[in-house]
Amino acid sequence: MIGWNWDRVFRSRIWLIVLLTAVSVVTTLTVAQYRFKPVYEAKAMLMLVNKKTPVSLGEQQLTWDALTTNIRLGATYRDILTSPAILGEAVKKYPEWAIDANELSRRVKVESLEGLPFLSLSLQDDSYEKAAGIVNGIARLFTVRIYDLMKIDNVEVLYLAQPLAEPTPVSPSLEIRLIVSCLASIVVGTAATIAIRMLDRSIRSVKQTERELHLPVLAATAVISKRDLRKVTFPRGSRLRQFAK
Repeated sequence: MIGWNWDRVFRSRIWLIVLLTAVSVVTTLTVAQYRFKPVYEAKAMLMLVNKKTPVSLGEQQLTWDALTTNIRLGATYRDILTSPAILGEAVKKYPEWAIDANELSRRVKVESLEGLPFLSLSLQDDSYEKAAGIVNGIARLFTVRIYDLMKIDNVEVLYLAQPLAEPTPVSPSLEIRLIVSCLASIVVGTAATIAIRMLDRSIRSVKQTERELHLPVLAATAVISKRDLRKVTFPRGSRLRQFAK
């Protein structure tokens, strides 16, 4: 490998790297279009609030205590949101979802924001309209049912998933797939170029001959192209004329 002209090696095999990259990009686009369906995500947010309006310092303190309590209740509410008490009733109330409570429990994602009195609901589906309808239905139902379950009326809807004319899919990420595909093909092409050069035992220059054989070169025959042969005038009937055609 020492003394090899790597610039010439890669320039001679640049077509291989370009070909592998083109094939990889086309394959990625084809697979992404016909094999993978776009997945959309809809989100809704619930807020845990103290509905009393503070008018004095004492009530402000009570409001702060209630806020702290609401934050601590976030984990409890998260478990209630994914329980059959809520999701079971939701699938019965909205049969058009065509989903059972167990599957819905696996797919709906509920997060309580650390240090904040908020609950985030999200769900992914190949239909954004369906995902938005599910999270919005669960959010509305929870604000009503939480009082019946815990006798606490401190949950309000902060925002619901809004209808979108052209929602953006969250997966598959075509840009990331293309970048990974291009990088992988370049690495494979580079490795193939190096492997081909290492397996190629042909001698291509005078310096390589002296280096490989440890012998001086007394004479060398230059490579003559057909273009150069056409510039030479050969005697009539010479066999060399056929090589210049």
